[in-house]
Amino acid sequence: NNQVTENKISIYPNPVYQFIIINGMNMMNSIDVTDVFGRTIIQQINKSSTQQISIDVSSLPSGIYFVKVIDLNGNSAVGKFVKE
Repeated sequence: NNQVTENKISIYPNPVYQFIIINGMNMMNSIDVTDVFGRTIIQQINKSSTQQISIDVSSLPSGIYFVKVIDLNGNSAVGKFVKE
């Protein structure tokens, strides 16, 4: 099982080479990808009501990253992935 589920969101594939798929939260509003030092690497505002979002992480160096998703109601969920 190459899927990590934490706090209502799932991130896959994990580890990832090119694109991560984030799903599980309704009405995702913003997605922040941060490194292990807490620096925001990618920030994406989602304008659709989809429950699934794809993010291109192919330009990131190998390592561990965190994803924070905030929905339109201000609820947040955090997940982790490994970039190969």
